[in-house]
Amino acid sequence: ASTDPLKNEGSVLRFVWGSISHFARHGCVVVMNATTVLDASSFSKALERQKVTSLFLTTALFNHYTSSIAPTLSQLKYLLCGGERNDPSAFLRLQREEGPVRLIHCYGPTETTTFAATYTVGPMQEKALNVPIGRPIANTRLYLLDAHGAPVPFAVGELYVGGAGVARGYLNRPELTAERFIASPFVAGDRLYRTGDLARYLPDGNLEFLGRNDEQVKIRGFRIEPGEIAARLVEHEWVRDAVVVAREDRTGEMRLVAYVVCAQQEADEAGAPEKAGAGDKEAGALASALRGHLGARLPDYMVPSAFVRLDGLPLTPNGKLDRKALPAPQDDAYARNAYAAPQGEVETALAAIWAELLGLERVGRHDHFFELGGHSLLAVRLLSGASNLGLQFSASDLFRTPILKELASKLNLRPQPSNPGVIPIRATGSQPPLFFLPTGMGDCSYAVKLASEMDIDCPVYAVPWPDFNEFCFPTLEEMASQAIGVMKEIQPSGPYRLAAYSSGGIFAYAIARHLLRLGEAVSFMAFIDVALPASGSTMSLNQIANELVLESLES
Repeated sequence: ASTDPLKNEGSVLRFVWGSISHFARHGCVVVMNATTVLDASSFSKALERQKVTSLFLTTALFNHYTSSIAPTLSQLKYLLCGGERNDPSAFLRLQREEGPVRLIHCYGPTETTTFAATYTVGPMQEKALNVPIGRPIANTRLYLLDAHGAPVPFAVGELYVGGAGVARGYLNRPELTAERFIASPFVAGDRLYRTGDLARYLPDGNLEFLGRNDEQVKIRGFRIEPGEIAARLVEHEWVRDAVVVAREDRTGEMRLVAYVVCAQQEADEAGAPEKAGAGDKEAGALASALRGHLGARLPDYMVPSAFVRLDGLPLTPNGKLDRKALPAPQDDAYARNAYAAPQGEVETALAAIWAELLGLERVGRHDHFFELGGHSLLAVRLLSGASNLGLQFSASDLFRTPILKELASKLNLRPQPSNPGVIPIRATGSQPPLFFLPTGMGDCSYAVKLASEMDIDCPVYAVPWPDFNEFCFPTLEEMASQAIGVMKEIQPSGPYRLAAYSSGGIFAYAIARHLLRLGEAVSFMAFIDVALPASGSTMSLNQIANELVLESLES
């Protein structure tokens, strides 16, 4: 089984690798949807019911589930994890459960085609500070080199990867390809990938990962260049200078924090707060404005959780940025509305959980979980904490209603059916509505931004994918039929207008085909960042969907 989100070629290849290895052993590949993976109890039951014997978890999920479902994980034959810097205490928790049979720590950048090194974890000391990444897998070569490209067998060096798995380069980025992919000086005809990771050899010959040698950071599986975010920040009229760093919050969670020096005149005219520590309303206005600016230009995972205004960036005596002097963000550095105290037992209980998870002093009833720094992995812990208090809701509920008071109001209603209908983005307009099909994850937040930029007078609705049963996926035709049913409740007859993002494209296409078979007209279809598999021309519609629908395995 694999819970790796299929968001890039590396995760797809990990899934393919897992599939091949299971079939080679006469096994069966189990695919689980996001709702199951994000709920500890459901995930544990699914593993037991499906009799899963081998499982790959990303590091973040591994760290969480070794606390909540360690007994279940200990029953596996093979448990693999990797993707970020490890937490030795998570491995120790599993070892106390006397399982699984083999616990394997994996290492491998996307550019080297899934894993490059593995380490079978044996008995560990209670005070272990790290878990090795091990030795290279078959047909792979690892080198530790210094700044001059010379081997450093007894010191810290940069890790280079060679062998059959090294990619050819980056598509349409020749300069970056030339920087990161070099000819091997050790094996004729071989190419090396420069990882930017620092490592050293241990006495037993295994490698130990020590961190990065540049400013690139990795948060929740995404590799991020903070400098790229800072460059976008200074494009805003309020910002004169900026720096973005990754730092732990009060809960130990690694987050992006932006420090900005405002262009005084423009910021004062716009009503931006004078500096860090300003009132909640003013500071929240700055954070909201800059968050919106970045959100329109960068992926969500590159938008900082907090924005701190400074009079000037702190410098060392040598004139370089003094990162150690950057202050920790206070509550007012997060995008939030004017504080209003939670009302009622449900809102109060949810606010307390949010504050604990997000490392905040207080959370108001108008606050937005994701704008405060929440993400899908924190959602796992939120669901668990709420369940302990008797509050039952799904990850989908949180994504659809991330504002505290709105989520709390849902908990007083009957459980929603598996097909929740449409989500109104813009409810009014004189023209026929536009139906927006998001990715399989169902996150429709970007549809709000898209609708605000569209110069058309029509209602806009988001149509979520039907929830999947973890043991039986519906066919694409069945999903299209369900979607059309809820669309017809809003627009009984055509012509219909559809727009789709990413894997939603194949869903929109299936809906259009089904509408045409019903004798309905489709007058407009828009596709945003939609790509078919390389062999799409030889695949059936259902085969294409089977690949693209796996985007719903976000974690």
